[in-house]
Order: sequence, then C-alpha cells, then structure tokens
Amino acid sequence: MGFAVPLAIRKPFKPLRTLLRVAGLFLIGFLLNLTSHKFDFTTVRIFGVLQRISICYILLVGIHCLTDYGSKYLRKYGAMFVVLMSALYMGVMISFEDGANCSRLNNLSKLCNFTRWLDLKVIHYEHMLKPTDPEGIFSTLSSLLTAYGGYLFCLIMKDNKKKSDIARQWFSWAIFFVLLSFPISLFMPYNKKLWTTSFALLTIGICGTMLVLMLGLIDVAGSPGGRFSRWIDILTSPFLWLGMNPLAIFFLMDLTGVLMIRIIFVGDG
Repeated sequence: MGFAVPLAIRKPFKPLRTLLRVAGLFLIGFLLNLTSHKFDFTTVRIFGVLQRISICYILLVGIHCLTDYGSKYLRKYGAMFVVLMSALYMGVMISFEDGANCSRLNNLSKLCNFTRWLDLKVIHYEHMLKPTDPEGIFSTLSSLLTAYGGYLFCLIMKDNKKKSDIARQWFSWAIFFVLLSFPISLFMPYNKKLWTTSFALLTIGICGTMLVLMLGLIDVAGSPGGRFSRWIDILTSPFLWLGMNPLAIFFLMDLTGVLMIRIIFVGDG
C-alpha cells in the first residue's frame, strides 16, 4: 500500500478524493466484519485488515504532503517521524506491566501485552479479535513502519531512471532492514499477531528482495524484444491482473469465506 502513495498523491492535492478513499476502505472492512457477525452491532469487530490499511494510508498521505511530496530534502523528517513512532511502540510494549500475572517477563504474550490492554479499554472485549487483535489500535504504530517501507521503495524508483540503480538501492535497503531486524528481535521477537517492530522490518526486507527479483524478471529479462519476453508476459499477466484488482479480490475472498461458514454445516458425526 505504501508503494502506491507517491504514485497516487500528486500536485494539486485533492483532499476530498483521498478522504473518500480512506473512508471507503474502512467502511468496506467494517461491512465485511458486520456480515460475519450476522449484522449484530453489539459484537461486531471494529478493526481489520482494510481498516488498518486505511489508517496507514492517511498517515502516509500526511507525511507525503508535509514533506513536499517526498522531496529529497524533506523526506528525512517523514522517516524520523516513523522511527519515533516505532520507538514509542517498542518502548511501551517491552515496559508494560499490569499486575502480578502480567509483568515484563511475559508482556509480549497473547494474554499480556499493551495492545490487548488498550483495545480492552477503548473498544472493549466484544468488538475485538480474541485474545489479542492483530489489527488493534496500538500495533498500528508498528504497521506504519511496514507501510513506510513500501513508500521508501517507491521514492527510490522515482528518483532513479536506470533499472540497475533502482535494483541496487532496493537490494541495499532490503538487506539493511533484514539485518536490523535481528538485534531488535533479541528483545522484541518476531510476532505477526502483535506486528512487532522486528517482524515489520523483516517483512520490509523480504518484500524489497522480491521487488528486485521481479524487476530483474519482468523489466530486464522480459523487456520487449528479449529472448524470453513472450513467455514472461504470459506467465506474469495473471499476477498483473491480481495487482490491479487487490481490493476486489480481498473483498470477494473474505465474503466467500463468510458465506461458506454460513452455508456449510459440519456435524459431529
């Protein structure tokens, strides 16, 4: 998602369109949750994947606009803000304590962590995924780091015209993020449910490496007139369609899952 921000948000900025896009993402995600809860507002889960994407998207749009659309001279301030939010997330998570059964020895477990504690206070137990909501309020700070990774890779692409320069910088940053995740994992282990900082850094690095591989396969080996260009076009065309329709695919996938749960009954026998 972060990769799309510099491509979608350009001068002149159209705030109404952006707000409608954000609101639409959040509402679609909430509608899917509402459907799975049989339209029961007393137990519906408030947050989810699309809701988190919408929040990270509007935050990145703010960073993009305030840094003069990713200007080379101002983008460092956006990076500093994201680093500060990640440091805040790590500091609060690893220092959290809540009684004798929830200390610093187990404050990153599924029943003892600040993300769960905050969600219970703000949105309450009935409106969250149990026991800890992976798309909870506080872990959004860490997911912003993941989104910013995609944003950074897009800025690198826009800064460089040569594919070799793009690939070299993408790969360098990907290796940096993976290596940085190792020491952080010593005190904040990889954990998708809590979307820990180490997990966020690792996923950025993996995605960056995949971008380099796709650049080499599609834009270099599959360039027009190349020996394998026709076969690469055939093999990658389904993925091109998937990449152009991710929201529709996610919505239909989730809706299909909900409908199958409602239609298919599994007995004890």
